[in-house]
Amino acid sequence: MGEMFYGFASNLRDALPNASFIGFTGTPSPYKALVAFTDVVKDAKDGQEYTETKMNGFPEAATGDRFEGDEYRFLIVASKFQTGTEEK
Repeated sequence: MGEMFYGFASNLRDALPNASFIGFTGTPSPYKALVAFTDVVKDAKDGQEYTETKMNGFPEAATGDRFEGDEYRFLIVASKFQTGTEEK
């Protein structure tokens, strides 16, 4: 039986095939994850395009502020902040 992925996880794996993934199972988390990546990623299977804005549901410029809030505790990054950032 081959691997089966559904929903958001499947989209992430398709969009970021060379990324490392950490899986959590069991108790549901009250926290949400944000994604941060540059450009548009096109799904090779269905041609759908993914952007940071589309996946997060708000403008890219708001990612940093949203991550500092209480709701989001996980930031999934791909080739975006690798030059370093200054944390407050």
